[in-house]
Parts: sequence; structure tokens; C-alpha cells
Amino acid sequence: MRRTLIAAALLSLAACGTAMPDTITAAGVARENPAQAPVEETVRGLTAFGDRLYQASADPAKNVVLSPLSIGYAFGMARAGASPQTGTELDRLFGFPAQGPHTAFNRLTRQIVTIEGPPPAPATEPESGEERKPKPPIVGIANGLFVQQGFAVKEPFLRTLAAQYGVGVHPVDFGGDAADVINKWAEEQTAGRIKHVLDKAPSDTKAAITNALYLKAEWKHTFEDGAKQAAFTRADGSVVRADLMQLREPLRYASGPGWQAVELPYA
Repeated sequence: MRRTLIAAALLSLAACGTAMPDTITAAGVARENPAQAPVEETVRGLTAFGDRLYQASADPAKNVVLSPLSIGYAFGMARAGASPQTGTELDRLFGFPAQGPHTAFNRLTRQIVTIEGPPPAPATEPESGEERKPKPPIVGIANGLFVQQGFAVKEPFLRTLAAQYGVGVHPVDFGGDAADVINKWAEEQTAGRIKHVLDKAPSDTKAAITNALYLKAEWKHTFEDGAKQAAFTRADGSVVRADLMQLREPLRYASGPGWQAVELPYA
């Protein structure tokens, strides 16, 4: 179980010319739009999981960035096909609600996603003028499930993927071009921001779940032009010179034993 969790988490994106394979989907199953779902409970569980994951992976000498939503979303899909014992372990790890996370992820995605399909390719940004005004945020969440060609996928699993996640299954050859296919998928889903996530999967791999979270948004309070060199204190107490952005605005602030935080809202 530990090896499975680590392997899938590494593929979770919190991406050359290979065509995407055909998709296996549940026939006649449209994505549902649940009126109610345990979103708050699921978010609380993911927040607690993210805190534990950060504590386990934090390095005082390095920066750490992670997306609990991306990891939880990927394992939510895995939960749909898990055995009862594995499902119970996933529920405990992520704090998934008793009725399962699927409707919650479905509704949560509908609440925050602003685009359907891959995001548009980035255009050249104007340096100033009327066109430089803040634009509505672009938020995209994409999920991909890739399985070894010939691997049997059960119908109930396909139905849950289609009804709650709006996805199917992509057959690939993990002994061949699977890495190219997955990298191309990641590149498309991140507008070219992530071009490479996988060198080569082990030849005995049967499935890989990927998640891509895309965000393009303007700061509500813009930073001053140009970064400036200044002293930066690391978590271990050492001081280094670093390029820092600067902003002078009243912002929400919080602190606790060993940490400080400031809220930087988007427009």
C-alpha cells in the first residue's frame, strides 16, 4: 500500500508528439450535477492531510510546494476502484466522508473550475495600458487515468469515473510509449507549463493516475515592479540573500509556534 501511495502521488500534478489513445468510458453515463455533497467535510480532511504531508516532507533548507487537492483528487479516483480494506485505509488517510468523496469532488470542481477542457495557450501579455487590467481567474482541474493495454477495467468503476469525475480510462503501453503519452497529456492540460512528469514507468506498471491543476490569475494588490535583493531568513535560522518582491498593503496576517502567514488574495 505504501509503495502504491507514493507512486501515485508522484504522478499527481496541488507534462512529445504522441497522440492520445482512445478512451474507454461507461456507455450512456453522463456526468452528474449533485445538488448536495459533503464538500466541507472533504475539504477539512484534505486540509488536515496537507498539513501532515507538509510536516513529513518539509526541509528547512528547501522550498516545498504541494497541492493536497490534486493528490486527494487522484486518490479519490483510485478509491472508486479500491477493495474494501484499501478503501478504508484511503478514507482514514485523507479524511474522506463516510459516504465517499466522489460527489464532493464533483461538486467542488464545479464550484471552482472556470474552464472546460485544456486551458488556452498563453498569449503575450501587454506591458501596460487598458489591456493590462486584471482579468477573471482561469482555473482548470484535469484528471487522467492510464491503464496497461488489455488490463480489465470493471464497469462499476467506469460508471463512477464518468458520473462523478467526467473522465474515462486511456489504454497505454507502459513497456513502450506510455511516458510520452502522459507527458503530452500534462503539457496540454497546463498550457505548456509542465512538459515532463515521467521518464519511463516500470514495465510492470498496470495503472497511473495523473492530476493537473492550472491557475492563471491577477493579484488583487500588485507587487512593485522588479525584485530586490534583501536578507531572507530560512526556517533553520540561517540568513541568505534572495530576490524578494515588495508590496505595501493592509493584509490578513496570522502566526503560531514556528510559523507566520499572510493572505495574498487574487483579483
